[in-house]
Amino acid sequence: MKTIKLSIALFCLFAAQSVTAQEKGEINLSAGFSGMHLDNALGLAIGAEYLFAKKFSLAAGLLYSEASNTNPVRFESLLSLDLRYYFLNKGISAYAYSGYGTHQAQGLSSPFDGIRNFHSVNFGAGVAYGVGENLDVYLQSKGWYNEEGAFQAFNLGVVFRLNKK
Repeated sequence: MKTIKLSIALFCLFAAQSVTAQEKGEINLSAGFSGMHLDNALGLAIGAEYLFAKKFSLAAGLLYSEASNTNPVRFESLLSLDLRYYFLNKGISAYAYSGYGTHQAQGLSSPFDGIRNFHSVNFGAGVAYGVGENLDVYLQSKGWYNEEGAFQAFNLGVVFRLNKK
């Protein structure tokens, strides 16, 4: 029964979709869930974005996730600043991005004892679907690479557009 109610709610949400174009000077705030690689832990994703041109923006974000007590890594976070390029803007916005991040992880046992910080190169792509005049639902794949290896997270959430007047 919960599945049916959720399906109906999602259908109504997407049926109310409105097509809005992005504008230079627009500011977007986002919040959602992040599926990071720690024991398939569900984490949080928050961000802010400023469109300085019709197809380009700067986006700052934070991913945070905690693992179960059995994992040698207790938590991890990624604070990032990315340059985004939008290549689709009609109802569905699609973008690719690259940037810089600070990846932090806390270990519970050797060789991961203590908190460690890493400089990372970020990359990825995402799509946002307009469900209201100032509201989008987004899905994003975020990857980052540092001296510890390559990592990936998938984010799902909402974007609230603050239109510049």
